[in-house]
Amino acid sequence: MKKLIKTKALFVLSDYNWLPKDIENSWITKYTDNYLILDRFHRFQESEKIKRQDNVGQNVYDIFDFIYKNYENLPEIAIFCRAAFLNPKDDGIKKYDENGKKLSTGNCSEETFNKICNNTEFTEVHDFGASSHERYYGQEQPASKLDSDGFGFLEINNSWYLFSHRPKFFNSLNQLFDEIFENFKHTDYVRFSPGANYIIPKKDMLKYNKHFYEKMREFIGWDIVTGEAHMFERAIYTLFTSNSKIKSKYINQIMENNNLSPIYLRNVPPPAETFDHVEFLKFFFSFLKPEHYLELGVRDGRNFISVSQYCKKAIAVDIIPQQFNNNDVKSKIFEYHTKNTDLYFKNLDQNTMFDAVFIDADHSHEQSLKDFLNVKDKVVEDGFIFFHDTYPWDESYFHPGACHDVYKTALYIKQNFIDEFELITFPFNPGVTILKKMKRNKQLVYLQ
Repeated sequence: MKKLIKTKALFVLSDYNWLPKDIENSWITKYTDNYLILDRFHRFQESEKIKRQDNVGQNVYDIFDFIYKNYENLPEIAIFCRAAFLNPKDDGIKKYDENGKKLSTGNCSEETFNKICNNTEFTEVHDFGASSHERYYGQEQPASKLDSDGFGFLEINNSWYLFSHRPKFFNSLNQLFDEIFENFKHTDYVRFSPGANYIIPKKDMLKYNKHFYEKMREFIGWDIVTGEAHMFERAIYTLFTSNSKIKSKYINQIMENNNLSPIYLRNVPPPAETFDHVEFLKFFFSFLKPEHYLELGVRDGRNFISVSQYCKKAIAVDIIPQQFNNNDVKSKIFEYHTKNTDLYFKNLDQNTMFDAVFIDADHSHEQSLKDFLNVKDKVVEDGFIFFHDTYPWDESYFHPGACHDVYKTALYIKQNFIDEFELITFPFNPGVTILKKMKRNKQLVYLQ
């Protein structure tokens, strides 16, 4: 039998006890054999075409969950629908199947779906036409209305549904949009497909990075029915059609002809610090074995204590008095200076040299650059300077209590001191930059 869906689309159906038991002889196979049923009622045996799904966040969750789990192997087109989407729409009269079970209301007629099921561009799957808005005709600000194209379903953007379905992460749809987009322009009405049934091509799914789908899934799926699920039902059309600027933490920065995800996003969403710089530096120092080590910005001393065991002489500078015991420091010689870094360098003997320096004091670009300029000429050839907080994973880390803008210092050094230092920054939140003092035209310290 010829199938009605002639494209390579994968039909992804969210089912909660809506489909007949005999799927192979059901209405689905009239459309395609290329389908995936997400079984929320857990009544079917799992197979390649049937997967049991957690019953959270309604079918909206399934869209984000599917894209996240299959991000590296997405179909060219996916048709995401409730398994009941072809049932009769709500007209105020309860309807029952042949077994007397109450039918869940649908969102689209077969006639309409048959016309659009082979679309290859982003498509809303519904046919709530003008009659759906008749009750609001004549009102100055109707609750819903038809869009100017004669098809789109517009609903007043006041998050009315949150009175019945409590949210956890956002208090309004506008707040959700503000999480995703830069300077998003809020509108009085929002366009969406009631029931969250959509045809979405791969190119649109790849508009966002994998982390985006993981994070949105987290927002939606914290309970069976959530306020966020209702918000995302109304947000999907905008997410995939808007030209608004996406925040950098969610945008897909995959290079042309390259299916690799951005490295800096592979370990997010992170805790405060995804990358443990202390363990990294400890490993590095076990080979470096500094004879004269300087650490600017010590905090609780965790890093200083960890690396000092490999140093002959270790010096700590911080405006906060020492927070650890002298016995914890294993270097042969140890000094702690309770002062700001400017004052430390002002009083430093001009002949003092270091072979390793860790800069993690004031995180502002201005002061961290000043620290670098003060110490760069006091580092021996082949010596190292380490910076912390130079690759925050998103703009939320730009405040003074976190990474601030020390990343600008790493960039400044790269642009202005390339003839004096080799530089590499590890893109693991919050970032570590390593400088090695070596002239640009030199590779081995013992060869001129």
